[in-house]
Order: sequence, then structure tokens, then C-alpha cells
Amino acid sequence: MNHGDSGLAHGTSGSPQLTLENGKMAAKAQENEAKVVTEYDHDAVINAINTNDLEYLKTKLSKTSPIPIPGTAQIKPEHKKNGYEQVSYKWSDSGYKYESRWHTHTSNAPEYSQDTWVIERVRPGIGAGKNVRPRIHEYLIKNQVWVSDVLWDTAKEMHVKEEMNLKNRGSCLTMDIGMLVNNTNFYDGFEDEHEIELFIAEDPKLNIHIWDGYFGDIFREPSLDGKGWNGFTRDFQQLERTYEEKDVVIDVNEYLNDLYTYDKRTFDFEETRECYKLLCGFLEYAKKNGKTVKVNWW
Repeated sequence: MNHGDSGLAHGTSGSPQLTLENGKMAAKAQENEAKVVTEYDHDAVINAINTNDLEYLKTKLSKTSPIPIPGTAQIKPEHKKNGYEQVSYKWSDSGYKYESRWHTHTSNAPEYSQDTWVIERVRPGIGAGKNVRPRIHEYLIKNQVWVSDVLWDTAKEMHVKEEMNLKNRGSCLTMDIGMLVNNTNFYDGFEDEHEIELFIAEDPKLNIHIWDGYFGDIFREPSLDGKGWNGFTRDFQQLERTYEEKDVVIDVNEYLNDLYTYDKRTFDFEETRECYKLLCGFLEYAKKNGKTVKVNWW
């Protein structure tokens, strides 16, 4: 059963779009549609989020996910700061960490868009030893096809630039303190995607927010010398520390030195270079002024 033309699955309080190839499939689709309508009502989901009704989210909403969600999955309902509602289901299977994410209409989505499911999975990388490997990150699109994060991020970045009519998010060549105050330049437009937040513990108004896709562009091709990884490379590749815990205090020198190893890398997105400079500038400011940096992955 296909939900919409975007390649992502959509659920609404009405009927999902159905692709019917023959009478047998039509009958099966009708059964599935009836099940969805019975088990999923938009207002009921919003109420479950508001009341933290995990039982409803587990037994009703989860059944409309494009892939089966195990009963042991971690469930997290959220009121997102960008003005939409989300329910996240996380579990592990066969070496992969899965996330099935339902959310309402977001500010950067087309006006006609409806409630949406986003499905992704990550196989953590290994940085030390004989079995070294980079992480694998994939998204589920229509027809149960998994595509790489490179393809997903490229499509997403093109869509956001087109919708926001942006040519560039501003050069960071002349770094000053103003660039570090509530800087969302590299997350605006990606509100329904994962976000990296860095802030100065002693002065929280100094913070920067970065789309996870730009992080992927920087860190997805690490050294495979088997000696292990440090800083953001380790966290991103192995889903550790800043990618697993909240308000993580980082070793500024360690994370800066890790960033510097990517200085000569050719990035896929033109804006990644400016994002990279902002990251370096933020940590260099913290180092120079003896400040504590905390990181969150949302």
C-alpha cells in the first residue's frame, strides 16, 4: 500500500491513497484501509500526545507505520519547538537501530501535506580493529525500498533550497560573536529532520543549530585505518556520546582536532563548507575563552 507520491508514507484521519493492481490486491487494500481508519484518528493521536497516553500510541498509532514496530520499542511523544507534534518509536534489530517517526504538518512542508511517517535505520560503524567500517544510514521510501542517507539528504536539501528560495545561508568568513547567538542558519527549513545543537554552558544564548544532513556530509567518510575515531567522528559513526546522551560536555580540544582532519574534504553541499567553518569558529571561541561546550542531538 503506497501512501502519497512523495515516497514517504502518510497517515491521516481519512483514507490513505491506495495503489490497486488487481482485484485480490484491492480486497487486501480495503482490509488494510479499514484497519487504518479504525485504529488511527488524528485528533485521538493528538490527545494521546497531550496526555502521554503511551498505550494508545503503542496499540493504535504504531499499527499504521509502514514497517512493523515491535511492542518493545521505546515510544516518545513530543511537542516540537518548531510547532508540530511528533511520536518517535525506536528499537534495535539485526545490528541496526531503527526509528519510525510520525509527525504532523511542518512549517517547511507543502500546504497540502498531511501527517507523515519517516522511517530510518542506522548500523553503527566500527573505528578500531580489523573489522573497521563506516556507519550505514538508510531511509525507507515507497515500495519498501531503503535508500542511503546521501540520496535522502541530497533530495531534502534541494527541496528546502527551492521552497525557501535560498542561494546561500550566509558566509561565516568574518566570524564574530554575533554569529554565535541563537544561530539557526544551518537548520532553518529542516525542522522535521534531526538537529545538532551546541551551546556555551556559561552563556546559553550562544548556541548554534545544524541539520544532521550537514553533519553527515562532513563526517560520513572517516579514516578507516583501524586506529579508532575521536570527537564528532566517533559520535556520529558509532552513535555514541553526543548522539546518545543529552547535554554532553565535550572536550573542546578533542572535537576541534577531529574537525580539522576534514579541512581539505570536498563536501557534497556548497553550504556544508560554511557550516564547517561555523562549527570550527564556535569551538575555537570556546577554547580561546575557556568556555564549556554542551551538545545535544535532537
